[in-house]
Amino acid sequence: MDLLAEVSMSAAIGAATGLGASFTVWWYVTRYLVPKLAFSPGIRQAVVNRRLVNSVKVHNYGRRAIVDVTVQVELRFGPIPDNKARVKVVRLKTSPESILFLAPGNGRLIRLECREWSDLFRGRVPARVRRTLRASRTVSLSEMFSELGPTAKVRVVVTGYDEYTGARRTFVSPRYSGGDIDSRVFDTNSAEFA
Repeated sequence: MDLLAEVSMSAAIGAATGLGASFTVWWYVTRYLVPKLAFSPGIRQAVVNRRLVNSVKVHNYGRRAIVDVTVQVELRFGPIPDNKARVKVVRLKTSPESILFLAPGNGRLIRLECREWSDLFRGRVPARVRRTLRASRTVSLSEMFSELGPTAKVRVVVTGYDEYTGARRTFVSPRYSGGDIDSRVFDTNSAEFA
């Protein structure tokens, strides 16, 4: 009877120790050894080759690379008083839409494509905004923020896989508004403005 009790106790202690060690290793790997992205504090607006370019910087400050990265940018606005519609979400074009590999310590610029607003917003905005869009097909992002009002926000969603575990991770930027547009350049070693 003593031998059976010792074997049972030893098995229970071994199982508890194994589960505890597994949990500890899993917690450490998912908290500290994973890719981590930082987003720029604002949207950079600059003129490049006589075109107005808006961009957001992402920087991988984690210990592992992110692979097969996809980028989506959403413009949320509303409700607009003369439209009586609920909040609208419009997906903006980006360049690049996907990134093959983002190594630790490296960053990338995500360009927000602000062309052909009238095609993008067809039937989704009030008449006064549609008139502005028809008048000029090169409306800047800052002009769009002022046209859509204080409820307009841009959000960048980046998804990718951890290079070792294959776990899919989603990173969401802060919501940018018209007041977050800046003309300063980004720092080369971080997501901050220089």
